[in-house]
Amino acid sequence: MIRNGKVVKTVMNSFRMDEISAVDRPAQQEAKATIMKRDSGELEKANYAMAITTMTGGHSHLVTLGGGDYLRRAGDTSVVDGHCHPWIMNEAGDVIVGHAMGHNHGIEVISKTMDDTTKREFSPAERESAAEGGAAMPDGSYPIETVEDLKNAISAFGRAKNPEAVARHIQRRARALDATNLLPDSGALADPLGKNISASNTETTDDLGRVEDNSMTQQATQTADIAAVEKKFQEQLDTLTKRAERAEALVAMTEAHRTFVKSLTVATEADAFIAASEVERDQQVAKAQDANAVVYKAMDGSVFRKSDDPRLATMAREMDEEKKKRMKMEAEAYKTDLEKRASELTHIPGDLNVRVSLLKGIDTLPAEEKTAAVAALKAQNEKLGKAYATLGTTFAPSTDDTLDPLDALASEIAKRDGTTFEKAYTRALSTAEGQKLYNRHVEKRMGNPV
Repeated sequence: MIRNGKVVKTVMNSFRMDEISAVDRPAQQEAKATIMKRDSGELEKANYAMAITTMTGGHSHLVTLGGGDYLRRAGDTSVVDGHCHPWIMNEAGDVIVGHAMGHNHGIEVISKTMDDTTKREFSPAERESAAEGGAAMPDGSYPIETVEDLKNAISAFGRAKNPEAVARHIQRRARALDATNLLPDSGALADPLGKNISASNTETTDDLGRVEDNSMTQQATQTADIAAVEKKFQEQLDTLTKRAERAEALVAMTEAHRTFVKSLTVATEADAFIAASEVERDQQVAKAQDANAVVYKAMDGSVFRKSDDPRLATMAREMDEEKKKRMKMEAEAYKTDLEKRASELTHIPGDLNVRVSLLKGIDTLPAEEKTAAVAALKAQNEKLGKAYATLGTTFAPSTDDTLDPLDALASEIAKRDGTTFEKAYTRALSTAEGQKLYNRHVEKRMGNPV
């Protein structure tokens, strides 16, 4: 360690190590450590069991199986990329990893003890063959074919789920391999007959002295326990798989189909709809829509059906009526404004309707272009107005009112025919009365020379 800026060598003579952890991403990848353990004469389990999953999607997970005399049979992997996987171990020591986030992993490396360097792996077929020949437990666990296998089985005995049956199996294999000297002197694995295990070690006697063989009962119990664990894991795995498949199916659906699924309150009906083909889904949705017809469609596109609160449709309808009235008033006000502006452009060719259409088109332009167009139109109107200005006359200014009756006649015709004053004036001149009024005006004008 470093003390006061100097490196000080420290030797610890007395300490206790509670845990040794192996991780998949160490903080110091180049750091190395050597761990030695003193033999106290007893079978101690200071080892730590770990496993690493296969690489899927660019990542793998760490599985902590336990340590010492404790071995976990199920749990969760380490968290990578915000998720982890459930896992379970059967009696044979095989670790099975469940689905999560749409993928799964296998087991790449498994170290059930720190001294696994001498342990050899047995395939499922090899375990089955060993069980048939009596070298392994009925479920294939604790295969013992060599002395090294026996040592490994003795080391792993502390993790046995059924220690009595496993102890008898290890003792029988030790005798068969002539290696009873490897058994401990005390404990469940000790040789009760001084290194000469009797074949009757699986037998007991009842109160009447009759011999009973418990091995089959114990094996049946062990097999039942394993089956229960595997069944529970399979149920969990099936649930996770079903959830993943359901999520994938919902993502692939149309928006109408997803909306219909949400409306189904019975789980079995929702599952049946998800499992159906796209054509069948369309048929169900169409049938449901026919049974729940549209009663009103609002101006904003909102749809109201029979199943909706009728007050909502009424409110939407009333709002649309108010909106229509407002739009009508705005249209009329806009028309009045256009006519007023058009009437000021008296020298632009065309009648009032033509000038109104021209201004309406200009109003659709962007703000800057609209301003420029209106300015140009007004300038043109003013320019044309100068062409019609009176520069001089041989007559004195007229003060007669002979045109008033003609104007009144034109106004009457415009109101009657629903046309402009200009067109009505032309029609008035074509009538006998109009011609008479106009001639009287001309005669009066001619009779007033300058």
